[in-house]
Amino acid sequence: MAVRILERFPQARVTAVDFDPVLLKIGREASKASGKHIIWVDADIGSAGWTEQLPHSRYDAVVSSTALHWLDRARLGRMYGDLARVMREGGIFLNGDVLPPGEAKKTLTDITEKIRYDRYGTLQVEFGPWERWWKKVEREQKELGPAFRERKARFGGAPAPEGMLPLEDHVQLLHAAGFSEVDTLWQNLMQDRILAAIR
Repeated sequence: MAVRILERFPQARVTAVDFDPVLLKIGREASKASGKHIIWVDADIGSAGWTEQLPHSRYDAVVSSTALHWLDRARLGRMYGDLARVMREGGIFLNGDVLPPGEAKKTLTDITEKIRYDRYGTLQVEFGPWERWWKKVEREQKELGPAFRERKARFGGAPAPEGMLPLEDHVQLLHAAGFSEVDTLWQNLMQDRILAAIR
């Protein structure tokens, strides 16, 4: 994603944060041509003090893609608070992830799950294809061996999350952290969303 941001905004300076050694290795290799426009940071978002590892004290925009569904409510709330402290007033936060509706929208969720089944042949988000992808990469990309060993040490196999926080929780936690406007910019079948928040 960091490379794509620079393709769209070539004058930008990007701080790319990840805690997965494999993704960090892949990202660093893929962005070599970007030079000093991308700084890679190995940090565990949501953990205490993770923003101290960032190279800058203020950011205009923060973008996340399929990362925050791994955080429980306490860590997510702490992470949103951390973001509010490092973002400039008027800055934008974008989160592209699986953000399901809460129980209050059960009927609408049931309808969209039927559409999902008709379209994709499954009733819910499946992590099996991702697990197969990880195993294939590990098997075929031998140069990533050390990074995969470190990944297993950190995550113990990176199990799929047991449950994802609903959209309403994200909105509530963002407002509590000090974001003034929060809304969905795009969605697909009431789960896949891009959520935007203005600092």
